[in-house]
Amino acid sequence: MANDLRPAAFQRLLVKRLRKEGCAVEERGPLEIRIGSPQSTFFLGNIYEQYCEGARIGHIVRKLLNVVQETNQVIASEDKPLDLTRLFPMLKSHEWLDGILPAFTDVPAWRPFVTPDVVVTLVEDMPTSLRYVRASEIKTLGRTVDDMLDVALDNLVERSEVGVHQLGEEETGSIFVLDTKDGYDSTRILLTPLMEHLAEKVKGNLIIGIPNRDCLIGFGNANPITVEMAVQMNEDALTRPYALTSTLFAFHAGKLKVYRD
Repeated sequence: MANDLRPAAFQRLLVKRLRKEGCAVEERGPLEIRIGSPQSTFFLGNIYEQYCEGARIGHIVRKLLNVVQETNQVIASEDKPLDLTRLFPMLKSHEWLDGILPAFTDVPAWRPFVTPDVVVTLVEDMPTSLRYVRASEIKTLGRTVDDMLDVALDNLVERSEVGVHQLGEEETGSIFVLDTKDGYDSTRILLTPLMEHLAEKVKGNLIIGIPNRDCLIGFGNANPITVEMAVQMNEDALTRPYALTSTLFAFHAGKLKVYRD
């Protein structure tokens, strides 16, 4: 069901709920707020649209709190060199990136993904913490983001001996679900060998959904569940923690692209 608050009323409601969670919030202007210390600036246009489309205010608050929490992970200890054996890729929403960029002069390294609402970042995954690799670190090493992404993908391949749950009926086509909850389930869409493996098992071309960080769903476009899955992806992208995108992707001939039915 759609929500019908005006932008100013929505902003007042959101600020009230954030302050109730103990956040320091500064209203900078219409649909613009700053949260936390260091401060993260949020331009609320897209978030307001999600609210109008039915996203619950509690889910929006949790999403913003996740961004604020992760902002501190951009800061790294400058006296420790980057450990390339612990380098991994991680998909993040562009909304997350927009939220943290104003807070830092030394920005996290990132590159575009297939769709503009998602970006590919690089993280150093340590035993008790995770932090985002900064663009300056890569420059210091004399490398490019793409060079480092290749290293990170190789590391993720070695870490990806994970089970894929198979659901559904053979007659209509199976559905494959990755939900290891290790933080990289959606990011495994970047692993071409895994996508090729799934493509061999579905009816028609492989379609993939990555509604949030901890979920990857694959099925064939010959499966009649496609429309239902598109609705579910949209719901999950609006309501689940660490949301990414409601867009469905097609994998064909070794290439990943936006799925258009």
